[in-house]
Amino acid sequence: MNMSFSALFSVRSVGIAFLALMISSSAQAQGRAPEHLTDSAQIAMFNRLTSKVNCYCGCHSIIGTCGHIEENCFGVQLRRFIENRIIEGRSESSIEEGLVSGFGEEIRKDPQVIILQAEGRVDLVSGFVKGFGKMIFVKPPVVWPWIVVAIVGAFALLWVWSRRNKPRPVAHARSPEIDSILNRTRELDR
Repeated sequence: MNMSFSALFSVRSVGIAFLALMISSSAQAQGRAPEHLTDSAQIAMFNRLTSKVNCYCGCHSIIGTCGHIEENCFGVQLRRFIENRIIEGRSESSIEEGLVSGFGEEIRKDPQVIILQAEGRVDLVSGFVKGFGKMIFVKPPVVWPWIVVAIVGAFALLWVWSRRNKPRPVAHARSPEIDSILNRTRELDR
């Protein structure tokens, strides 16, 4: 394959640009650090919690890696809310339970909830008060169908490979004796 210098340079440039894009988006996704937490144990709790919660802004991600930075993003608001609960001194399990079953009417006094209510974010306020349900948390992936597909695929590949390497019968030319026997048999069948 003989490739010109300019074509090689172009392919290399595209590859480098793609790699840079992947690194920057990865860094951006990992950069969803808490805004006000400084204690390493609190930051670790924040990271654990935000890695378990689905984001419903449309990114089909988790709130810890949601790439949106807009104030109306579900992930942005929920990260702030979780951070405030950690600053408040709540345990990880109580925050998880609150996200599922709600934090009750007293959460309406939270400054962030007051702002969300004033902005008309009834979806979030209602979720904070009554809970989002168990669907707020990421479900572990179902692995067994993929195992079945892998096993069936392996057997199919083995079958194809074994059929491919099987010696094929060689067609032999018929001898004149066999032709005469076949002709006599055909005459008798008539």
